[in-house]
Amino acid sequence: MPEKSADIVAPADGARNDHTTAVAIITGASERTVRGIRWILICAAIFSANILYGLDTTIVADIQGAVSETFDNVTQLGWLGVGFTLGSTVAILPLGKAYGIFDAKWVFIGCLVNFAAASALCGAAPNMNAMIVGRVWAGVGGAGMYLG
Repeated sequence: MPEKSADIVAPADGARNDHTTAVAIITGASERTVRGIRWILICAAIFSANILYGLDTTIVADIQGAVSETFDNVTQLGWLGVGFTLGSTVAILPLGKAYGIFDAKWVFIGCLVNFAAASALCGAAPNMNAMIVGRVWAGVGGAGMYLG
């Protein structure tokens, strides 16, 4: 494999030879195409997904009393908190590999859809078992959103 040259050559079109241009020349990278308001909206979407992941990780501490009272099941209450973390832990390595192989945009969107569907399942859960399955599923989708 040939080594990349560290020599910085001035661009032929007379463009400025600043740090960004030098890095692009050395690495062969192109300049990003998304700018302005689109860039801000993309960043806001990704950051809000990470905020939702963090919120869902800790929200179960506040809802344990209401869930226990609604489903009248204290014996499985511990699984609500552990389920989300368990789903995240199980999925983190396969999702990391998926991000390396497939287009990151579509993996992120798939994880976002999974997270939303699992959250809907948790919101409409008819019993404690459905709530636990929804929390584990949300953990899998949330891990993918966090990695993305």
